[in-house]
Amino acid sequence: MNQKRKKAYIALGLNVLIWGASAPIVKWALPFTTPYRWLFYRYLIAAPLTFPIIIYYLIKSKKLIKKVFIIVLLELIGTTAVLAILYQGLSRTSAIDASLIATSGPIFVIVGGIIFLKEKEEKREWIGLFVALFGSIIVSIEPLLLKSNIAGDSSFIGNSLVFLQNIVWAIYLIIIKKVYKDIPKIFIGAISFSVGLVSFYILSLLTSDVPLLLDLSSPQVTISVIYMGIFGSIIGLTLYLYGHNLIEASEAVLFTYLQPIIAVPIAYILLSDNLTIYSLMGMLLIAFGVYLAEIRTRRV
Repeated sequence: MNQKRKKAYIALGLNVLIWGASAPIVKWALPFTTPYRWLFYRYLIAAPLTFPIIIYYLIKSKKLIKKVFIIVLLELIGTTAVLAILYQGLSRTSAIDASLIATSGPIFVIVGGIIFLKEKEEKREWIGLFVALFGSIIVSIEPLLLKSNIAGDSSFIGNSLVFLQNIVWAIYLIIIKKVYKDIPKIFIGAISFSVGLVSFYILSLLTSDVPLLLDLSSPQVTISVIYMGIFGSIIGLTLYLYGHNLIEASEAVLFTYLQPIIAVPIAYILLSDNLTIYSLMGMLLIAFGVYLAEIRTRRV
């Protein structure tokens, strides 16, 4: 394994630890606020801390000024659209289900990578990824298998929204693979936080009459916002974009499959969420699919 790939694995592994804990930590706070309001608070912390980074890079490289507009447009997809769909889904389903369903994202990235980026997949990788996708589908339809009441319908809608954001996120990743290739990842992350701050401020005003900052009196909201504002946003996104840029898009997103390992125990501690038989079945299929996908000729 060369140094480039080793750096990618370290960065993506650290990202798994941070983002793996995000679903239960955010879900812990959502009963006390709204998804858009929570996201505004998150970026209210992250954006000001990264303003100096934007200024530094714009002064350092005049070429980046011409790229700000396209970055803003792409981050309206990768930040605003993806997170709006994800958090609306999370508010309607369990943290464990949301985390497990999120692991189906790589299959869409792989298809896009093959079509648009000319990346190649081995037969064993295809089999493994489809097994993992089947596991995610089981988790997605779990509410319909277990319940027939309003709560079950709401969970199914939540699961469907989380599944939808995987598709939007995959589209975003395929596009940025080439567009962001020569742009500093920390600069991109800083702009995305400003995009999130403005867009979720507008969305929060349009969807809630509760005065701003009032729900920060809840410790759950405050703690989760601080965690995601600093670790989930600034550190986590930079690590992901850095690692994603060093290796194939299809391999980078496989690290997504590891996030439930972190999410499940934290969801149990914070939310008393338990694995159902269908969630457990889905998680085992996902794990087996990853195992198959990762048995390959050693890359150098």
